Amino acid sequence: MSPTPPMTTPTTTSKVFVYGSLRSTEVLHALLQRTPICAKGSLASPAYKRVCVRDAPYPAVIRSSATTTSGGIVDGLLLRDITPNELELFDAFEDEYERIQVDVQIATTSTTETAFMYLWNQPTSELVDTPWDFEAFTSDANLLTNYVNNSRLFREDYELQ
Repeated sequence: MSPTPPMTTPTTTSKVFVYGSLRSTEVLHALLQRTPICAKGSLASPAYKRVCVRDAPYPAVIRSSATTTSGGIVDGLLLRDITPNELELFDAFEDEYERIQVDVQIATTSTTETAFMYLWNQPTSELVDTPWDFEAFTSDANLLTNYVNNSRLFREDYELQ
């Protein structure tokens, strides 16, 4: 399979599906300096699976065929009205990932919307085939505080470029 060409940045607002640390409003606000309009949702395809990244507090989503086990429900948030500048910030923040388009099923309406998502594009040897726990991430006060601070610092450094 040939590599997918990089996606260009849209000139209008976009939708982004987040499934890991960016589901935390604290982390999201630290990175964007705002909390976008969002809806709970999940990937509309079983072709994807969320797993842990070895020695990291955040998860990865991979294609199910990249592992020996089948995919599961990848739940998260659909962020709406993401500006082109914010999308470029996400691209930099999610540098271990590839931005792709996916279909997201909205929990409250059962409708499907197309959005960008960040798919793991590093070696699978860096992954652990265990579920990532959002509640554990947000309930660890020290971990969350450090992650929020690092996200804020990332944004500040990014803005200086």
